[in-house]
Amino acid sequence: MGLFDFLKKKEFNPRIFSSLTSHSAPIMKGEDYLRAYKGWVYTCVKAIADEVGTLDLILQTRKNDQWQDVDQHIILDLLNNVNGFNTFSDLLKGTESYLDLVGDAFWYLPKGDKTNKPIEIWLLNPIKITIVKSAEKIIGGYIFHNERGDKIPLETSEVIRFAEFNPTSRFNGLGALQAAAVAVDVDRYSAEWNKNFFFNAAIPSAVLETEEDLTDEQFERLKQEWNDRYTSLDNAHKLAILQAGLKYKPAQLSQKDMEFLEQRRFSRDEILAIFRVPKTILGITEDVNRANAEASEYVFAKRVVQPKMQFITERLNEFLLPMFGLDDRFWRFDFESPVPQNRELELKENETGLRAGYMTINEVRGNEGLDPITNGDQVFIPFNLYPVGGTETKSVVKVTKQTQDEKHREFVNKRVRFLVTEIKKQSPEFKRVLDKIIRQIAERIADFTKAINKDAVDDLISLIYETEDGDLLIVKEQTFRTLQRSFVKGGTASMGTLGVDNPFNATNERAVEWLDQHALETAKSVNGTIKERAAEIIREGVRDGFSNKEISDFIVELTDEVTPANADRIARTEVVRGYAEGSLEAYRQSGVVIGKTWLTAGDDRVEEDCLMNEDDGAIPLNASFSSGNSAPPEHPNCRCVLVPYTGNELELTMFDKLEARIKEELDRVSITIDKQLREGRQEAKDEATGILTEAKKEAKKIVSESVKEAKLEKKAILKDLTKIREEALETKYGKEE
Repeated sequence: MGLFDFLKKKEFNPRIFSSLTSHSAPIMKGEDYLRAYKGWVYTCVKAIADEVGTLDLILQTRKNDQWQDVDQHIILDLLNNVNGFNTFSDLLKGTESYLDLVGDAFWYLPKGDKTNKPIEIWLLNPIKITIVKSAEKIIGGYIFHNERGDKIPLETSEVIRFAEFNPTSRFNGLGALQAAAVAVDVDRYSAEWNKNFFFNAAIPSAVLETEEDLTDEQFERLKQEWNDRYTSLDNAHKLAILQAGLKYKPAQLSQKDMEFLEQRRFSRDEILAIFRVPKTILGITEDVNRANAEASEYVFAKRVVQPKMQFITERLNEFLLPMFGLDDRFWRFDFESPVPQNRELELKENETGLRAGYMTINEVRGNEGLDPITNGDQVFIPFNLYPVGGTETKSVVKVTKQTQDEKHREFVNKRVRFLVTEIKKQSPEFKRVLDKIIRQIAERIADFTKAINKDAVDDLISLIYETEDGDLLIVKEQTFRTLQRSFVKGGTASMGTLGVDNPFNATNERAVEWLDQHALETAKSVNGTIKERAAEIIREGVRDGFSNKEISDFIVELTDEVTPANADRIARTEVVRGYAEGSLEAYRQSGVVIGKTWLTAGDDRVEEDCLMNEDDGAIPLNASFSSGNSAPPEHPNCRCVLVPYTGNELELTMFDKLEARIKEELDRVSITIDKQLREGRQEAKDEATGILTEAKKEAKKIVSESVKEAKLEKKAILKDLTKIREEALETKYGKEE
């Protein structure tokens, strides 16, 4: 007799259905989404949030229609120290996690009493936020429900809201988890069912049949005994003995019938697809090889991480910048793209270009930042890789101005592009150093307590040089780091190009001495330029009647007016110089290079001195070019490069040229010395004549003054004698009378 036949014959007893009642799955809402932060949801959300947490914001300002990076600003100070408990990376990770889970995230930015600008940033739990709707502003404010149950009102001016688009509500965002709710529920219930499978001995809900009526007492006793003996993990697979005509009828399908594993894979893949996270990002290696793994990482960075970084950056441009009074027409946040370069594509393009005959070996080497090689500018065709235009390659190539241009001009341009990357890295570092010196000077001027007048100029200027040694050391250390980095790169690349097995030695005495000496020279020049400009501002400020605080502010403005251009110029010059000197040192260490040539960029912007150096052709390694330099740069922003010369049939000609140039230089020096001697003799004669003339004038003046004084003295003496005589006569004749 089946279950339903049994039910037809018996009166309805609701207790029979106590374990068969079916329920609909509850719908997630509110904090349910936060509690779902586990399993595949956790791995997806955390994978995305960790990447977004690496967002490196760059503050920029527009000047002369160009965006320039700003390294120091109060808004950057806030982002570098968001509050006393979290880092900016923590803030970004939490923000992205809330966006993926519930579609909303809120930053609370309390403001200072004096500045009325944000002083901290706190991430609020979006579930605890109630949006106050407004007919005029749409959102009139927010109410935050803290853990104590207090309702804290917040103004829109102190909250930044991040929200994913929701087509059904303008007040609530739609997170990826909400979109994946059904798949997440299915996966969660499957996991719980599988857990209960082991806990309940693989015996799902079932029916015990009997043709007899059971009293309430019998029903409860049977239920209790069954649960005690055959449920829980410890009772798995025990033998059940049924009495009094009881029959056991399973009421559910087995795991196999349910295709349990396939269902879980399907749910997992659906969740990953909604969150747009590739399997490789989560460490799942099924159906994965290196090629599609790299492609997955590229797509993840481009289609998922970068748009999310862009979303956060745009919200900050729209709402955070105005809190600091920054106009978004002239200020903005930018960020470094997280999308990796497609290295495989670059290599394939080089290989295809070389094999197809539209790229030369030196062009490929230039793309990789390597020096050119001899005969590397010939184009090969696929058929047996013969050179275009012939089947022979001469082992000796005459090095002339024309062949140098043909062989290395394109390489020069590519070397410049290679150096640009390093210049972009070092320029902000130099700006940071220069800004630090300027701000220290400004602080000392602001703290000046004496009255500001003309007598105070010298005291103010002396403050500029108060920390001369320390400022000099700061600039020198930065210059040394830049030179050393470029020096090592240039030397290493050049050794690789020459095919020398020995590693490049950047720590020998000659190299270290050059790095230290040149870093000091650059530091003195840079430091002197800044302080001369600051002294000029002080003189002008005192003359125009400004206070010490106003003069200090003018000096701080140098960080925007002077340091960006100076920092870029210094970085460019020192990177090029370090790279060239490193290459020259590598040529000395190689044992195969006997000379060097100076090559320009070959356009109308090349300076005359650089062209003159290029005309020198190949010269010995330790010799100097016509300008007096041993290697580029010749001037700030110089784009020239140094190329090795390994010797050929023109070797004797090269030294003959050097000897002729040395003789020409000696002749020129001799002529100059003779001219200077002649000019010196004439100057000495003129100076002696001038001295004699002045001496005569002075002697004549002295004599004239002496005669005048003598006459006056004589006159006075005569007057005294006359008076004495008169007195004597008066006495004499008076007595006679």
